[in-house]
Amino acid sequence: MTGAGTAVSAARLGVRSAKVEYYQAGPTDPVVELQIIVENTAGRHTDSTSILWDPEFARGFTFLRSDPPPWRVRIDERGWGSLDTAGVIPGEYGTFKLWFAAGTYAPLEPRIQVVANGVIPVGDVIAKAGHLVWQVPSASQRAFENGRLADATAFTSTLTLSARAAFAYALALGMALSLITVAGGLAAFRAVYQHERRSVTST
Repeated sequence: MTGAGTAVSAARLGVRSAKVEYYQAGPTDPVVELQIIVENTAGRHTDSTSILWDPEFARGFTFLRSDPPPWRVRIDERGWGSLDTAGVIPGEYGTFKLWFAAGTYAPLEPRIQVVANGVIPVGDVIAKAGHLVWQVPSASQRAFENGRLADATAFTSTLTLSARAAFAYALALGMALSLITVAGGLAAFRAVYQHERRSVTST
């Protein structure tokens, strides 16, 4: 392509974020949103933006629509999905949203390539899925799962009693407490009796 936009340097363009969102309308929602934000810090606008997604994603997900709308969508000879749409004005961020119908239950994090004016490479990134990030265990969780606290938790879990065993345990504990109470009462009675006997004898 020709025009003022072709003079934009690749160093002035960049992908600020790329993410893919699953299940926005619930666990059975088949529509997936791919969102890409492109930054243009150059003094000139770009004439077009091409967004490509990897062959695995192209096989599992079918393009529905985009904002801004495309003027061409295709699968190239390498198997990559490709969309051509509007450029980005200078000193601004361009937000591109693409919606796909999921043809697979496997959530993918696609590799995304962004090209300006058909020839200027802007970025080659992985679009991260937010729900998968939340599922990754944190360092503290991994420390717990592999540490002594986890061992202690596992040990105490083996002590979990059934309803019948719990009743028998409670009954035995109650009887033991009753015996302790009776024994204490007898000991107190014996002490008082011996004290009274010594008092009578001394008089």
